Amino acid sequence: MKKYLIVVLILISVQIISAQSFPKFLSRINSAPEGLKASLADSFLKAVPAFPFLEDTLAHFILKQNARKVTVDSDFNN
Repeated sequence: MKKYLIVVLILISVQIISAQSFPKFLSRINSAPEGLKASLADSFLKAVPAFPFLEDTLAHFILKQNARKVTVDSDFNN
């Protein structure tokens, strides 16, 4: 049953990636039951081919750990 659930979550994540924007995917995770949030996020991370996750003109940098502050060094930051 657990393997079946994981396969279903991966398929859902792949469909979400191709059909929705990243903010909508985050909204879906936040509205999911507490027991499914981590599985949805993990399946998304496995389904994305490369990081940063590119969406139109946006690049989403995804960190999978707890943090109080995250910065990205670049020429655009001082």
